[in-house]
Amino acid sequence: MGATKETIRVLHVDDEPDFAELAADFLERQSDQFEVQTATSAQKGLEYLANASVDCVVSDFEMPGMDGIEFLESVRDEYPDLPFLLFTGKGSEAVASNAISRGVTDYLQKRSDNSQFELLANRITNAVDQNRARRVVTKTEQRFQTIADQANDIFWIFNASFDELLFVNSTFEEIWGQSVETIEERPRSLLDGVHPDDRDRVEDAIERVAAGESVDLEFQVNPNEEFSRWVWVTGSPVQNADGEIRTIVGVARDITERKDRERELERMSDLFQQAQKIADLGAWETDLRYEEGWWTEGVNQIYGLPNGYEPDPGEGIEYFHPEDRPVIRDAFERVQENGEPY
Repeated sequence: MGATKETIRVLHVDDEPDFAELAADFLERQSDQFEVQTATSAQKGLEYLANASVDCVVSDFEMPGMDGIEFLESVRDEYPDLPFLLFTGKGSEAVASNAISRGVTDYLQKRSDNSQFELLANRITNAVDQNRARRVVTKTEQRFQTIADQANDIFWIFNASFDELLFVNSTFEEIWGQSVETIEERPRSLLDGVHPDDRDRVEDAIERVAAGESVDLEFQVNPNEEFSRWVWVTGSPVQNADGEIRTIVGVARDITERKDRERELERMSDLFQQAQKIADLGAWETDLRYEEGWWTEGVNQIYGLPNGYEPDPGEGIEYFHPEDRPVIRDAFERVQENGEPY
């Protein structure tokens, strides 16, 4: 028997009520997992399905009114994923082939001894186990997809050779400037979204991670925005118990704002350093987040302060003429609140 511990609710449809009851009794004696209901026609089976929850349908083939294949088709129309086993005493390869083409889960023929019921119990358990496992995976994938699509980062999974995309969230399209369909068709086409100056470096990183090495790098992307976006990307191989690479997983984060701040700070630092070399030119810088401030020796000279004087955060307003202080204070506030120059 399988590993399933939950109750398995079975609907057995057979126009021979004595045989249906015999099968139900055997299944329920075989394991207390089984709860079996019987119906003597396909139509009664459909009526039962409309009003009850079932984990698996077992059906005979030759029945008056609606045979097992027609019953299967009706079940598939309403319950496309419900396990359906065709359990028949009269059948052929043609019947089996027809049932498979209509989406039957399994097909087995009745026998003259009770071993048929043991086989039936195993087939039912396996079918239900697999269906439940698929549902768990589907729900997990749906939840992950929902979470990933709401994230600001890109999440992706490729196969070991990086020639098949297994997963990517929709954030990719905004940041990378390419459609998901494009890299699904040609995974390596994601290099087209990378700045030409960075492509060799990124392609080298792809080869390294496919060979088993973790990578971490920054580069520019998005041809629709003239490659003005910066991303930080990390990628790692996922190995099985034998050490073989199964998949490659990665995360990409938009770091454009951080890069812009770094460039601005670098520019301001250069200006600050240049201003320090000019005796009669004062320059100052204030970090509002950490409430730290700096100014050059030129400011000390203009304010009449001793060389090497280090100001407290926000200090300086008292060195202006009292009549000018409201204007200076208003200018400072506008810079802090709205980023307006003064």
